[in-house]
Amino acid sequence: MMKNNDKSLDSVHEDKCPGCGSTAIKTLKSPSESKVYLTDGDEMSVTFGLSGCEQCALIFLNPRMGPNKLSSYYKKQSRIPREELDQGSPFNNLMELQLDFIEKIKPIHTVRAALEIGCAEGFFLRNLQARGKDEILLYGVELSDVYVQQAKVNLKNQAVILDTSIENAEFEEVKFDLIIIRHVFEHLADPVGMLKKIKILLSPNGVVYIEVPDSEDIKLTISNFYHHEHLLYFTPLSLSLMLSRSGFQSYCCERFEGNPVNSGFSYPVIRSLSTISDSTHPQIPAGHASYVYNKNKLRLKDYHNSLLINIRERLKRLNKNEKRIAIFGAGPHTVDFLELLKSDNIRFEKIFDNNQNKQGKSLRGIPIVRPDNNTLKSVDCVLISSAEFEKEMITQVRALVGNCVDIIAIYGNDNGH
Repeated sequence: MMKNNDKSLDSVHEDKCPGCGSTAIKTLKSPSESKVYLTDGDEMSVTFGLSGCEQCALIFLNPRMGPNKLSSYYKKQSRIPREELDQGSPFNNLMELQLDFIEKIKPIHTVRAALEIGCAEGFFLRNLQARGKDEILLYGVELSDVYVQQAKVNLKNQAVILDTSIENAEFEEVKFDLIIIRHVFEHLADPVGMLKKIKILLSPNGVVYIEVPDSEDIKLTISNFYHHEHLLYFTPLSLSLMLSRSGFQSYCCERFEGNPVNSGFSYPVIRSLSTISDSTHPQIPAGHASYVYNKNKLRLKDYHNSLLINIRERLKRLNKNEKRIAIFGAGPHTVDFLELLKSDNIRFEKIFDNNQNKQGKSLRGIPIVRPDNNTLKSVDCVLISSAEFEKEMITQVRALVGNCVDIIAIYGNDNGH
């Protein structure tokens, strides 16, 4: 299935669909190279394209980063774990919504053992344990060392946290009544292999909960929906088909748009709850993957043109009048924004970011600094570069310098003027 472009496995190309093994795959986007910002080291060059499967409708990166390059990439990205979580925070509300959804099919009081794949700091397992009144045997699998250590603290060692991949994890004779895969499945090179392992681990009446971004009608923002970290792109149809082919029956596989704003996941998602069943091979409409990709491509083009026309002109006027412009946010959104404005040759003085691991570095040659009273007053205008956290970033700027600097809000969440 996988062809190596070089001996180091820096890049791989799939000649078969990673979802169903079909060779009936079609190129949707030709491979192109881009620079990826890293918090620990220089920018990394990555090359990827997109393919769609005519048999199972899966969209996937092809080519993509190989194991060596992916490992190097993740090691050079700072992961700052949360040490605590407020009960009323959007992220905590998100997890409670997810648990509510699970409870509709699998009451928590019937869960004796649960496993989360990609458990991060362990907050979901902690909330699950609270609903189970401390009677659930908890397991988590997590690849990030800093998350593993924080999960052990947050869970007060009341869970078994394994710092390995699910493929290499050993659970002795434990069978799980609930397996949770939240925003992990789209990162996998071998989703079918993951489902085979889950099928072995799941109890006869157990359920698996999967949540992934929905690529059917994507949320329109500056950020590129298809990017180097997400290897797979699902619609409700393609996810349910993969589950059916792998021996699972979905109680529910639906699009959901109610994830809380500022939770980090406030975009359309697919939520699925499934149990073990016989494998089936339902038919799909021909060309579904191509249809979904091309539809979103046209929607994004129209959206970007209408969204940026006035911002482009305003930035050009500011440059012409020798005003000092800064950007707030040194993340993927800014990378994509700068790429869209590349032909306009807009001059930016600096980029503000609250992540101390980014401060003192540069992004596309623009220095990254900490936002404070002095640094913010050194510019005339700040462009807020975030779709989800625009309002909070504006509030921070206003709190630090009031109306001393102008603000450009791409998505219109500035009520200061």
